[in-house]
Amino acid sequence: MLFIFYSLQALDEMIEFANVIIGVNKGALGVLFELKDLMGVFLTFYITWFVNNHQVINTESSPEMQKDFTKVYNWLHMNYTWMYISIFWSMITWISYKNMDRRAEEFNRFKGFLMFN
Repeated sequence: MLFIFYSLQALDEMIEFANVIIGVNKGALGVLFELKDLMGVFLTFYITWFVNNHQVINTESSPEMQKDFTKVYNWLHMNYTWMYISIFWSMITWISYKNMDRRAEEFNRFKGFLMFN
């Protein structure tokens, strides 16, 4: 599922690039790629549930299976960590833009005060 999501993300970026450079419209594919975002949200919830409810297990029967499961678990845990980094970065961006909006409103109010006096 994660591979499909990242593949659709790459295709969406390529179509956006073609839209900007060549001027090609997304058309009906745009709706499909918007659904990709919804799939990303569901995957985020599933990865969060999986990482919180499953630990790396020790299988003495097959060391190869243990190695493969550890690789998959580490990949999912990296995506889980990336979710928190993204949330933190989104909060910083939101605070930054909120601060810029507040300063712009103060500037416009001050500018209007100077125009009428």
